[in-house]
Amino acid sequence: MTFNAGIQGPEGAPTANSFTGLESVDNTAYQISAEGEALQRTPLASLDRIVGSHDTLRYAVFPVFDSDAEAGYGFEATAVGIDLLFDDGSWLSQLQVCDEAGYGIEPNVQYESKVLSLNQWNDKRIELTAAEGKKVVEADIVCWRSRRSSTMPHGWISDVSIEPGRELSDNPVELIDIRRGTNSSLSFSRGNCAPAVTVPHGFNFGIPITDADDLSWAYKYHADNRDDNLTPLQALAISHTATNWGSERNVLHVMPTPDAASGHCGRGERALGFRHRDEQARPYYYGVRLERHVHAEMTSTDHVVAMRFSMPAGGGLILDQFDSRGSLAFDVENPRFQISGYNESKFGDNPTVPRMFFAISCDRKIASVKSGVIADRENVSAVVTFDTSEPVVLRIATSFISLDQALHSLALEMPEDMTFDDVVERSKKLWEDKLSLVAIDGANDERRISFASSMYRMFMYPNNAAENAGSNETPEWVYADVSDPRDWDHSDVHTGCDLRNGLSYVNNGFWDTYRTIWPAYCLFEPKAAARLLDGFVDHYRASGWIDRWCAPGPTGGMVGSSADIVIANAMISGVDLLDAQSSYDASLRDATTVSNRMQVGRFDNGHAIFRGYASTSTEEGMSWSLEDYLNDFGIAQASQWLFAHADANDPRRDEYRSNASYFRNRAMAYPRLFNKDVGFFMGRNDDGDFRSLPQEFDPRIWGYDYTETNAWGMAFSVPYDGNGLASLYGGPDGLEKKLDAYFSTPETAKFVGSYRRVIHEMVEARDIRMGMFGLSNQPAHHIAYMYAFTAAPYKTQAIVREAVRRLFLGSSIGQGYPGDEDNGEMSAWYVFSSIGLYPLTPASGEMLITSPSVPRSTIAFPNGVKTTIQAHDWSEENVYIQSVQVNGKAWDSLRMPIDVIREGVTIDVHLGPEPSSWGTTSDSPAYSQAYSPLYSLTRRGTSPLVVCDLTDPKDATDNASTSLESSHRESAMPKDSESQSLAASAFDDCFDGGLSLNPSDWVSYEFTERRSVGLYTVSLGKAPIARGSHAEEGAQLGFGWVLEVSDDGSDWRVIDEQNDPSYRWEEQTRAFMIAEPEAATYVRFRVTGHARLDLRQLEYFEG
Repeated sequence: MTFNAGIQGPEGAPTANSFTGLESVDNTAYQISAEGEALQRTPLASLDRIVGSHDTLRYAVFPVFDSDAEAGYGFEATAVGIDLLFDDGSWLSQLQVCDEAGYGIEPNVQYESKVLSLNQWNDKRIELTAAEGKKVVEADIVCWRSRRSSTMPHGWISDVSIEPGRELSDNPVELIDIRRGTNSSLSFSRGNCAPAVTVPHGFNFGIPITDADDLSWAYKYHADNRDDNLTPLQALAISHTATNWGSERNVLHVMPTPDAASGHCGRGERALGFRHRDEQARPYYYGVRLERHVHAEMTSTDHVVAMRFSMPAGGGLILDQFDSRGSLAFDVENPRFQISGYNESKFGDNPTVPRMFFAISCDRKIASVKSGVIADRENVSAVVTFDTSEPVVLRIATSFISLDQALHSLALEMPEDMTFDDVVERSKKLWEDKLSLVAIDGANDERRISFASSMYRMFMYPNNAAENAGSNETPEWVYADVSDPRDWDHSDVHTGCDLRNGLSYVNNGFWDTYRTIWPAYCLFEPKAAARLLDGFVDHYRASGWIDRWCAPGPTGGMVGSSADIVIANAMISGVDLLDAQSSYDASLRDATTVSNRMQVGRFDNGHAIFRGYASTSTEEGMSWSLEDYLNDFGIAQASQWLFAHADANDPRRDEYRSNASYFRNRAMAYPRLFNKDVGFFMGRNDDGDFRSLPQEFDPRIWGYDYTETNAWGMAFSVPYDGNGLASLYGGPDGLEKKLDAYFSTPETAKFVGSYRRVIHEMVEARDIRMGMFGLSNQPAHHIAYMYAFTAAPYKTQAIVREAVRRLFLGSSIGQGYPGDEDNGEMSAWYVFSSIGLYPLTPASGEMLITSPSVPRSTIAFPNGVKTTIQAHDWSEENVYIQSVQVNGKAWDSLRMPIDVIREGVTIDVHLGPEPSSWGTTSDSPAYSQAYSPLYSLTRRGTSPLVVCDLTDPKDATDNASTSLESSHRESAMPKDSESQSLAASAFDDCFDGGLSLNPSDWVSYEFTERRSVGLYTVSLGKAPIARGSHAEEGAQLGFGWVLEVSDDGSDWRVIDEQNDPSYRWEEQTRAFMIAEPEAATYVRFRVTGHARLDLRQLEYFEG
């Protein structure tokens, strides 16, 4: 950022237009002098106005970050504000008024509160009720010198005004601003959202476009502005974006033009300017009044986007697509539809994007069509005029199945007798129903807007991908399956994709969403959660895999097979899954098999299953490991749940019990990646050594082992075993100190590590100014809540209250979030944190209680039950919980079971300005479960139990033996291991290779001392398998084994026998629990039955 007092406005800002203010063209620069008084006043303007009732002082301020300042500083330009002088000689600052976040307006208070964001415009609003009747004569820029800086802190002020205050509706839907999060860019995010008009979980989005050449940041709140600071509209569009980071697809553009004969059809030349005050941006309706007397509007059903345009005489519509991968045809005399085509536009080379077919019906007769009006897109562009100057309504229906299906959806959802305004009202009602699930009372304007807008984002995703081939009364859902992408043979009017019956949902990144938004669906709308989740499980039923990132098919991305913990959380949260077996098997497929597709499954499963971690040979292998430990915890919980609910004769009952133990062991492997010499988690190399030597390690460095963060950001990534994590840091006091250090060590955005450049997450975390707390990104979202495992849970309360108060401002100017809002996840964090309940440990069946950021909230469950959270003595200063009652009875525990919340209870939270011991003691009986400790696999005061394989690859050459000759080996022995025994390949922690065992063949292992094997795993390659998630159990496949033990290697005792065990997939690892373990020196795996066994690995665990 450069500064020049002669330049009006910032230059090169990541989200702002250069050389202008927020709305106006003119600006005023300010500098904070290093000399003179600490408080510095500069007259800005002479005024002559009597303050009226509910008037508001509003201005925009752009503080510049000092990149040369030492760590933890550089924010001094935020010590700025506007003060008003009244004709009686008094100042506004003397009246103790507050800004939109409740902070004082004095520049030192603004600085100390950290409420102003750097290198971007801030929209400041100060209510003037306390000054009603006073006459304003002058407005001053007021600055405060906080410390000497390497340069003079500086910035810009613009758009200073005194105006009537906002009068907000009582209807939460009217508070939503879909532009929230759009004041973003590649290098800095305040949400990175698309301003979508849609229905909840809608098939289509309708969005306004300010840059039609950009598939990622198509609507920029300010950065695309022209020199006159008007925002250009280049189109209204059909959109299917899942995220700004490369998922947009199947985009159609429609742009009104006041002069259809001009030939100005290119994206830049057809653009019309507008001011944001001339937009109405609600989820059910978008309208904008453009220059040259043009008005453009949108609304939406599920599969139909309706657009209405008002233009002067001579106007028309420009039809366009993002690129030339499409078609456009006209049949102007057709009474059902006049325009049709298909579209395959997409970001990059996403192989899962299907062909989209569209049909457009116009309510006015088309007068003329001129096709091929845009170079390089002649086949998809045209100008259309109409024989009237009345408003024109387009009904645009889309389908991924066929043109006929698009027309069928049009007839179902917006028949000819349904008007544009009818659709507006129907869509509005759908959003009102969703927002009624959680209501808040007593919050200030900013918080009401943020809360309502967050609820919108929560239910905007995931998106329906199915289409109704039946009727509204008897729907028949069908969808084009893209779960197993290939080269589809589409026609001009019909898809080449396979068609499947049922519902499908798309557009979800489970790594982003598992922390908060899926727990929100499960808590607030359990039946809907079951439907949504099954829409992803159907991808597993279709292709054998569930997505990690779905847009609209499996696109890979991020780390961890996080759908596993989502499925488990749904089970444990009491969601009645539509297909629990397939849901469970989808998780097992992720966790127990080797994927041959990078877009699905887990990386490095061919080694990680046996080593207990993905090594540094896998990019971000440590992050994969920590995420999948959590996923394994989820599978353990799901297994235990299924075992507890299984019938006594259920053929999978023993499998559930074995898996519960096995996956719990896997989840408890996280201490193996904790390097006690440096006090952080760290990746291990293939040989087991840590990546870095202690003297080379710096936890501030980003990347390498750590996905989108550094070692600090993953120092607390074990929410399912907080007590065990605490023991790694020396106990609860040690965990508290580690958290304190995390929140006090400044992020500088200078240690770029393996990223080799500054990425937006670094800058956002720095600008939050809460140490390393990168609330701007998902890995940090649980960290403030980890104080629950210390003696200081009150620190959670203060941190979360501050974050909610100041990091979600700016909704009125396209901000509203501290970083990326991914598929509703950050919105759900805000909603949970606002009402004072947080899902710290997915799949635990409980929430954590914290200090509410709103005085009162009500959860209205679909079954009519209501739970109310009442915060007594609520104020911005009273952030600490003093006591809690549930239905009038004392509740001293931090945990709140989900089944209690669903009972319909009143939770009274009493607040005060000082910390208390609440949540640290459990002395008074009330609800029997109120005093259970917060969920953790490890008991408080003990260390995590790491259960390791009793075999060791390093010893296997000496300790393993087999009945086979070398000619029976399935694959060649590695060249560098000629001396390795044949049997050792069954214990080398590698899925490749292995042994081909015929009936009666065996592999044995000698322990160095007597051991009791209670659980073992058998990994098979291409053995006979029971295919599919509903394969018949107990089928006679002709193979099996016995597990035997011996004290001398001669006399063997059978401790387990398996006949035709069910392996659902090739290259799968299965666990088996031994009913009565026996201590012995030798253990032998001997093949029975009649089939050859492709054995890859054996593992033995203590019983």
